Amino acid sequence: LVRVRALGEYRGLAGFSGGAVTIQSFQPMATSMTTRFILEGSKVRLEHIDLVTDGSRSHVNGDVDFRRWPQQTYHVNSEVDFERMKQIFFSRESWRIGGRGTFTGTFAIVPGGRDLSGEFSSDTASVNGLEFPNLHGTLTWTPTLFSVTHAETDFLGGHARFEYSLAPLG
Repeated sequence: LVRVRALGEYRGLAGFSGGAVTIQSFQPMATSMTTRFILEGSKVRLEHIDLVTDGSRSHVNGDVDFRRWPQQTYHVNSEVDFERMKQIFFSRESWRIGGRGTFTGTFAIVPGGRDLSGEFSSDTASVNGLEFPNLHGTLTWTPTLFSVTHAETDFLGGHARFEYSLAPLG
């Protein structure tokens, strides 16, 4: 469904439900989306996107300038189910993850691929059965790297700081 009105500028609404998205060779995700947008020449200003996929609910805004296609940048606020995200994006890996958390950051499509970076937090996350309460940190995910460059958590009665990377990806 797409609706557009001209009120000195072109504003519109778009949405779909019951969709499925497959990103590269990762597992498919059920997806639904609604958005409000403004058309300004070659630019589409996405004022607000509500994106619901398997394992996440996201509120997003960003701009697309078709003169610079495919470059795009989006500001993302997500609630994430860690286990489901691992099943979709790291299905071949043997480690286990659990819990729910939030992510706030940017997703950019840039020459050579994509870049997701920002901050995450979780009241309680687990990896391979180890609990990580009050977890928070920063991450970067590119086509060749998944890196947590700073993380802190309560751990086994104390406090821990760590970083890790999965590289090279692909």
